[in-house]
Amino acid sequence: MKSFMEKHWASIPPDLNILLEACARSQGKEELWKAQRPEVLESLKKSAIIESSVSSNRMEGIDIDDQRAKELFEGKGSSPIDRGDEEVLGYKEALNWIHTEHESITINIETIKKLHEYCFQGEMSSDAGQFKESNKPIREQLDSGEWIDRFNPVEDVESFLKHIIAKYNDWRAGGSCIVEIAHQ
Repeated sequence: MKSFMEKHWASIPPDLNILLEACARSQGKEELWKAQRPEVLESLKKSAIIESSVSSNRMEGIDIDDQRAKELFEGKGSSPIDRGDEEVLGYKEALNWIHTEHESITINIETIKKLHEYCFQGEMSSDAGQFKESNKPIREQLDSGEWIDRFNPVEDVESFLKHIIAKYNDWRAGGSCIVEIAHQ
């Protein structure tokens, strides 16, 4: 740790140093809460998972009202009725898995596929956990009626992910943290 500090401390912006210090203090406080009031942290975790599931899907155009989300998440007799419901529940399941198994999860192709499967599971999603077979751009229709390409996916998703994962694992092993992404 000392060699890291000597090598990198001067290059870290002061604002980031303040945030890192706050994170370290918060981690100590979290340990105290875990020991004294674990139910509070569990309640906060559940709320964060639900809020993140709803909000993240809302950014993708899947809007679910709070009451409907509550019914789905509590499983009180309400089943998913459309793909939006399934995706919100799938996202919640992915976050639950991450929170529960984070110490044993390795970053690899199987993990990426598993997260995709969680997020797109259900009767209305047939490609959950699979790489796409077509390379069509994600399109958006503007108010003017014109269609634009909002996102152009990479050609070979599996090779691209393997490259990024290898770079991530190099970084974790103490190598460079720079990821070169070649535009295809």
